[in-house]
Amino acid sequence: MPKQPRPKTNVQRQSPICKPAHRRSSTPPSTVHFEKLYGANYLDISQYNTMHSEIGGLEEQLAVLRKAFWSKRELIAMTGAGISVNAGGEFLISLAGGILTASSVPDFRTLCGGKPSTELFNIDVYKSKKSTEKYHKMCVELFNKATKAKPTAFHYFLSSLCQNDRRRLRLRRHITQNVDCIETKLPSISPDENAGKGSFPATQQLHGRIDQMICQSCKKYLPFDPELFRGHEIPPCPECVKAETQREQALLDGRRALKSRGIGRLRPNVTLYEDFSLDELDISEWMEKDLLKRSPPDCVLIAGTRLKASGAAKLTKNICLAAKSWGSCGKESLVVYVNKEQPSFGRALDSLIDFRVHGDCDTFVSLIQGRGNAYC
Repeated sequence: MPKQPRPKTNVQRQSPICKPAHRRSSTPPSTVHFEKLYGANYLDISQYNTMHSEIGGLEEQLAVLRKAFWSKRELIAMTGAGISVNAGGEFLISLAGGILTASSVPDFRTLCGGKPSTELFNIDVYKSKKSTEKYHKMCVELFNKATKAKPTAFHYFLSSLCQNDRRRLRLRRHITQNVDCIETKLPSISPDENAGKGSFPATQQLHGRIDQMICQSCKKYLPFDPELFRGHEIPPCPECVKAETQREQALLDGRRALKSRGIGRLRPNVTLYEDFSLDELDISEWMEKDLLKRSPPDCVLIAGTRLKASGAAKLTKNICLAAKSWGSCGKESLVVYVNKEQPSFGRALDSLIDFRVHGDCDTFVSLIQGRGNAYC
């Protein structure tokens, strides 16, 4: 008996060449419920106790976040003072004169001594002797505290991501608004590593560093000397003094000398509001290399900051936009925001954040690592 022809169907086999790209989804499954905050999935770990395994379904939500986080490959981290709060018992205590209080340190540029940060860290501090002396005193205290501070669990977490295994998540760049220089105590994320070698260090300091001072004339950096900032006097730059002395000696000897440029004054290398920052040029160069000439990161972690500084907020938005461009390649990126406060950044940036985690940055690190989780 002849074989009957197989009935035709409308199902068409897809060529392996045209197979859609695999999507690494960061969207949680429908079986796990998330509250929403400004359009992002919201997790509250502020009351999390590591002694208890479950708190109102938190473990299931964390499992979703862990899977999405550890499925990524390249991370850029934008951090603020929240990652340094646990750096030492005396690090963020009240400074003399009530300039900086530990009770309100969600960000380095915070409400201090009853004044907004835009006044305490403004270029206007150099308009009077009293405000200059107060600012110098604050910088000396901050330098002393930062010198004794120890890296936190979050710092060690970033350091652990500095590995060359492309099969695992690794840290491409750490951009910090902090000036405490705690990163210098961990070589893998130190801003001093690879500096001046044609490549960029793992950590980029957006607002300067308290362990340096800079001349306003010759723009040279020198190690911070607390003894030079004990009063309202703005110390002269020793490099400028040396150059001026050599110029005067050359004139006395009848030799040709360069035109005098004057003697510059030293200031702590901390970026002030309404002041020009040389670090912005470095950041612009870094952005061109990391975001334009290379593939964008597929993971962005914003931690311990309210992004009050407009420059930091704009930079963060550009990084998130670059990360979201993975969508055109058939892949999904992940943007996570961790902080004890959860402000709105405006519709443009809020719409780019996938997860908002309310709580301590070190607690987040402990939970995201999972301790034995398969994704770690």
